[in-house]
Amino acid sequence: MTRQLSNEEVSAARKEVRAWMKDRPDITAAHIGQLTTLSDSTVRAWIAGGFPGGKEVVGQILSVVRKAKAGEVLMPGGRESATLLVDEGKRARKVPRVGKFYETQLARRVGEVLDYCAEHSAIGVVTADFGYGKTEALREWRRRRGAAVECAVLEFSEFSACDKVEFVRELCRMFDLPVVQGSQSGGRMFNALCEHLKEHPALLVFDQCETFRPRVAQVIR
Repeated sequence: MTRQLSNEEVSAARKEVRAWMKDRPDITAAHIGQLTTLSDSTVRAWIAGGFPGGKEVVGQILSVVRKAKAGEVLMPGGRESATLLVDEGKRARKVPRVGKFYETQLARRVGEVLDYCAEHSAIGVVTADFGYGKTEALREWRRRRGAAVECAVLEFSEFSACDKVEFVRELCRMFDLPVVQGSQSGGRMFNALCEHLKEHPALLVFDQCETFRPRVAQVIR
């Protein structure tokens, strides 16, 4: 099989997309995917470095990012949908509104936990039922206070939630560290990841933790 794009072309494209998304923490792979014919998982995997991608994949993703840079799509605060975060068992009254985002006690609490963890190198846990807005609160915190914090967010999948080696591999991809295939490679990647984080501290945020195994929690600890 002939590769459509060289490694250099793919790396340059991925670097451009990642750099733009770093400046736009309100944007996820799902937002980009909505403007392409690709699935969210395909966009997410390509950005993470899960596969090189051909002209179709790379071209569609780059097209969206460059249109966004030009202000044609994905304007900051320009999405039509609004997220209302409501605390369990309480009615929302006179909720402060910022653009399309509604700040409630839950959203403020998520921000407080993230601030504390970033300042004290601590481990924090935020729990709430599905649909209460934890992910949106995280996204808003990154847009505001978290913009000055070196932060990496990993959303667990069915694979990374169950396989500690795949989990470490996903983290390595996020920091552009070498990824080694095979179940026996976890230790080497884990050590490289720890050394990288010692030299370049970052707040690690894990989303969709409902299904992860205890062995993954131990690696996080």
